[in-house]
Amino acid sequence: MHPQRCPFDLCFQWEGKTINVERKDFTGTGGSQSDYVASIVNQSSHLYRQVLAGRELQDPLIIVVLGDDGDIIQAINKIVINRGINGQKAEDRIIEYISMVEDFEANCIGMNIQIWRLKIDPWNRMLQCIMRILHGGDLTVFRPRPALNERQAMGLSILCGKGLGPAKSKGILEKFFVSLVPRKPDTYLDDCPGIGPKSAKAVQEALMISSKCVNRPKGKRSKVKRQSKGLS
Repeated sequence: MHPQRCPFDLCFQWEGKTINVERKDFTGTGGSQSDYVASIVNQSSHLYRQVLAGRELQDPLIIVVLGDDGDIIQAINKIVINRGINGQKAEDRIIEYISMVEDFEANCIGMNIQIWRLKIDPWNRMLQCIMRILHGGDLTVFRPRPALNERQAMGLSILCGKGLGPAKSKGILEKFFVSLVPRKPDTYLDDCPGIGPKSAKAVQEALMISSKCVNRPKGKRSKVKRQSKGLS
């Protein structure tokens, strides 16, 4: 999208995907002023028009608030003080405004408009999140790492079914390996659809497969390709 056509502060695009970002910061002494908060509690049309524009574009819209709950409350307090409201009335008004902000954000989330409150290292965190949304997330790096032989013990227990639990499986694995054996001669791991060098190595290490059954030799590989073409 051309910058002049983007109604928001930032627009990220990748392979046909677009994410619009509207940035809301805190200004004034101690960062106690916020157009974001003011536009909600004053019910001005500015923020509403931005949200409406985001929905009309039908691309994901994220409102990034460069602060936390404390900054929101401080900005609300500032608005109430500047209006000369004191005492119990001021407390009631602060509670009312906090509820308005929470209700606005809940409604945005209900319309698939994300609200991010990022105070510490906001730009790096924002860019990291945007990148993950555009490229896709991957939690495999956070998967648990089983203790030695625990994965094999659980696998053996599942394969054998009722009557052989993890404890008995561990006893068996003290004397035996769990391994894969080719169903027929001239069979290699990388013959399997979707199995490349990395996957083949991982399976080989986990299931004690002979190195002779992992990668098909180059000469035999071309022969298999010719045979598969002939069958098709």
